[in-house]
Amino acid sequence: MIPDATRLAHLAPLQRAEFAVTARLLSCLVTESLLRALYFSLSDSSATGFALVLLHDPASQVTSAKWQLADVFAFIPLQGTPVLTDREDNSMIREIALLDPLDMVPLPLVISKYDLSGNGTSNPIAFTTAILDSLNAHGWFTQSREQLEICWDPVFYWRLYARFANLTSDLTEEIAHEFANSVKWQGASVSWRSALISREEQRIHINIRQ
Repeated sequence: MIPDATRLAHLAPLQRAEFAVTARLLSCLVTESLLRALYFSLSDSSATGFALVLLHDPASQVTSAKWQLADVFAFIPLQGTPVLTDREDNSMIREIALLDPLDMVPLPLVISKYDLSGNGTSNPIAFTTAILDSLNAHGWFTQSREQLEICWDPVFYWRLYARFANLTSDLTEEIAHEFANSVKWQGASVSWRSALISREEQRIHINIRQ
């Protein structure tokens, strides 16, 4: 386990700022039930497990057999077991109810097929191997051996989510601008989170009226 006081010390200032915002975004998307996240345990000494965040509505009933690599949003190594739901995929895989940014090891990973436009870095081989081996052991993604790489940029994650959620380009760019400002000012602006929650409330309201 990486001590909380030093877990970000090795990062460059820009990486530290980007990860701080990215961690809050990932936490919000999972905790507010906008995306589904599953917990897998690991034997790695620097992480107890990892969260697999999927481009998938937690309220839907699609089974894990239907999920493809295209459904993967991010992998986040964790230094503690998150708060889990009562629903079980099996005894080793549990759905995450609350994802705490402070539990995240600062290595947010994505599949290398994405065009990161210079925002990614070379993959951490040990974590990549441990994560993919864990998934394969549960029968997931066994037909493909994708590479993973670090992506710190919260704007990348936001735009990926915005495409999945079919958000308007105006709203997407407005909140992307807020993320960029949050990185620049290290959390001085939090209006992106309010806007995200407001969008979810509007979606719930529409569903109730239908």
